[in-house]
Amino acid sequence: MNFCAQLQDELKSCSNSVEELQYIFFKYAKKILVDSVLLIGSLEIELTEIEFYYFDCKTHSDPYVHTDSLQKKTKNYLYVHKQCWNRGGIDITFGNGIYFGGILIRGIKYNGKFIAGPATVKKYLNSKLNPNFKNHTDLQKYFENIKDDILLNKFSNKKYKVFSSVRVGLKEEKSKKYANALYRFAREDYLNEGKNINFESYSNIKCRSMLKAISELANGIPEEDATQKTTIKKIKNNDTLIKYIIDFKNRTT
Repeated sequence: MNFCAQLQDELKSCSNSVEELQYIFFKYAKKILVDSVLLIGSLEIELTEIEFYYFDCKTHSDPYVHTDSLQKKTKNYLYVHKQCWNRGGIDITFGNGIYFGGILIRGIKYNGKFIAGPATVKKYLNSKLNPNFKNHTDLQKYFENIKDDILLNKFSNKKYKVFSSVRVGLKEEKSKKYANALYRFAREDYLNEGKNINFESYSNIKCRSMLKAISELANGIPEEDATQKTTIKKIKNNDTLIKYIIDFKNRTT
């Protein structure tokens, strides 16, 4: 049974509470980030950072999910966000015809090089697959044509810890409940990668600081710098996030 079918089976019997889903998504994040590689035709890619997006109108109405038809009617499929080329990214879908499901690819490792950020990952993969593609429609058609050659393949030579955090760029005004859910996951080596062209922006540094700070609270990862300590202080003032972190820690330790 592939990972999408297994995930769908677990979702059938879960309560769809944020607390339970955090743990379920964490389990599958480890399968994806540590135990698998993504094959796109002949291209073999390690996934290093992902975010889960799941919308069920009755029990988990996460307002940050695109609710694109491809997220609902497909699984094990690559959905290209319908946004301008310099924005958006690519999801691995896990829809079942009733709910919408997408796993956003935020970071990859290819040929020993880390690539960070959804749009940067999308454009990098595009450059390897067909540099002539200039928009999401071209890339989506390509994925449709090779859909039978796209899969997560088991790969057991990696041994990395996986850390959790909140998803990037979500405004709490829309939903404090879902904005603070720990649905983002990153691999240890990617998180500890030194500052380079992919991690030098303020946005990336800030996001990594949040991930490390939550890891300190949930997993006992030591504080490393003043920025991380400042972020931890901010987190402790967020009652919803603290509640989610405590529950996550109890389920994973």
